Amino acid sequence: MGRWSAREHLGDEEGKRVTTVFLIVVGVGLLAVAYRAHHVGEIRAGRAGFKPYRPTRAESPGAFYFYLTLYIGAGLALLVWGVLVIAGVARPLPLK
Repeated sequence: MGRWSAREHLGDEEGKRVTTVFLIVVGVGLLAVAYRAHHVGEIRAGRAGFKPYRPTRAESPGAFYFYLTLYIGAGLALLVWGVLVIAGVARPLPLK
């Protein structure tokens, strides 16, 4: 296995575009959820039995800020990865 080079994958422009759009859309979506949660004071964080688990800033600040940080970190990571794929620095997702 050699080092990855952008020149090796120049023919795979469609896969690169799909990867870039996917990464940027999901990253922006996660940042939008985090932004809304910060303003509303409640964030969706999975399920607790049959009802959704929604920690609030007032009732459970530790869980709220943990999940808010998780959403912001994941959103920024995906957004940066998408931009790096556009720049040719990062490897695109292996979509088939």
